[in-house]
Amino acid sequence: MKTSKDGEVVFQVEFYSDRYCKHRSITDVAFHPTRPELLLASYSEAEAGNTESNGLVLLWSLQNTLERPEFVFTCQSQVCSAAFSPFDSRIVIGGTYCGQIIIWDVRSKTSSPVLQSPLSNAGHTHPVYSLAVVGTQHAHNLVSVSTDGRMCAWRLDDLRQPVEVDHFYLFICKSFTNPGIRWLFIFFLCLSFMSDVAFASPC
Repeated sequence: MKTSKDGEVVFQVEFYSDRYCKHRSITDVAFHPTRPELLLASYSEAEAGNTESNGLVLLWSLQNTLERPEFVFTCQSQVCSAAFSPFDSRIVIGGTYCGQIIIWDVRSKTSSPVLQSPLSNAGHTHPVYSLAVVGTQHAHNLVSVSTDGRMCAWRLDDLRQPVEVDHFYLFICKSFTNPGIRWLFIFFLCLSFMSDVAFASPC
């Protein structure tokens, strides 16, 4: 899509591959931080009977007029969020429905991840719907949020466990006559950073 002189949004190009995209919906999109012609898209899980992997991320290029992606990245669980690393253009990051953090490298000779976090209580246990790489070229971390009420910070070269985990709860007083306190998880659906300040949208 692009904006015309009249301010209207007009159709420009469509990215679709019948082999990969059929019967899947898009779960997230992200443009490359330094190469605006590159677009990353993650997709919902495959239908029953589909031989492709449940987890799918495709890297598309505006300069490629053929109906095929530049790169195909796969994993076992549906990918809910995807992002480029602003400090290493060869790295693609995904957050999955099962709570894992996945890293792919475009230099790899396969579509499989080069790193992935384990399935454990140390990190996320619910779907990871948003993530972002923050910091500087020489000191940065991946920050992820999930519907498990956790915000995790990760080193991109070591996903065995997060370097920091913050738990977010909502405390509610039942009533004035019954002042018992109960707590609820805050479900995070998106996350954004601006000027080193984090903004998260709870549900």
